[in-house]
Amino acid sequence: MMENNTIRVNALPTLTWHRLHVNACQTEPYVPAKPCAIQAKSEKGKAVVSALESGSDCSAVETGVGKAVDDLFQWGMTVTAAENTEDTVHMEIGSEDGGDCAAFVNVQAESGSDLTLVQIWKANASHAALRTVVRAESGARVRLIQILADASEESINDVGCVTGEKASFEVIRLYLSKGNVISGIRTELAGNGSSFTHKTGYLVQPGKKLDMNVIANHIGKNTESDIRAEGTLYDGAEKAFRGTIDLKRGCAGSEGKEEENVLLLGDDVINKTIPLILCTEEDVKGSHGASIGELEQGMLFYFEARGISREEAEKIVAKARLERLCQDTEDAKTAEYMHQIIEEVI
Repeated sequence: MMENNTIRVNALPTLTWHRLHVNACQTEPYVPAKPCAIQAKSEKGKAVVSALESGSDCSAVETGVGKAVDDLFQWGMTVTAAENTEDTVHMEIGSEDGGDCAAFVNVQAESGSDLTLVQIWKANASHAALRTVVRAESGARVRLIQILADASEESINDVGCVTGEKASFEVIRLYLSKGNVISGIRTELAGNGSSFTHKTGYLVQPGKKLDMNVIANHIGKNTESDIRAEGTLYDGAEKAFRGTIDLKRGCAGSEGKEEENVLLLGDDVINKTIPLILCTEEDVKGSHGASIGELEQGMLFYFEARGISREEAEKIVAKARLERLCQDTEDAKTAEYMHQIIEEVI
């Protein structure tokens, strides 16, 4: 949708709070000149990774950023995990000469498979975009770990997933980008007993923007979603977090919950937290919560009594919020890299 040479992305499923301009994000469209450079390696050699090529379909699974960016993704690759196999695939996403780039990754996890996909962004482009679409068949477990600490002016990170019966989709995201980030994820919990967990840690640099959209559609019975985000905003930073749990008719026995904790440091910080629960089914549970504010005076007094300045105290707390994610990766190599990047940024 074009409005004054902009496209509408990260839209809420239903309009609300129009006066506060939180229903969607507006960004300028662009045409990528080439695909992102992707280096992919299977750890155990069981997952099959295709070469990056043009012409594949990237729109079969709905995503969080939305169809307005479909035209960006002209080049793609496929990662396939066969039935009852276990593997980890590491990916580095970069750009060759700093120009606009985009690519997509189709992930097919067959029944009973266990696949971990680690994506590390190292792009240094004007615009960089990556779409990851996941199909998790019955009993499959897919873990998506994304680390954005690149220097692109604007990054678009778009994800979509459909789960089969008793399948699970787990997402861990670390956002430390030096530029602006648009991030969206949409999960269709189609199979009975399937689940979706989402954990994001972020640090928004001074004067930069982070716009996030997380949608969990409960379709099957006894499905579960757990959406969590935690991070820090510095001087002049702007962040929007849209978290939607949609408990649709027929998803009896399902439960969804979401929570965000935001630390505000400095002046002119803009934070928008938009929790949304939609429900057309009776036998379900939905809950949300948020904590937004500066460091408590009691905590500052504790640090100062031990000779730690306010500035150092802020760094310690911001770092601790991010490092909690490292414990959830279940991958020693990735956790070590996350610790290193967090230390460098903080």
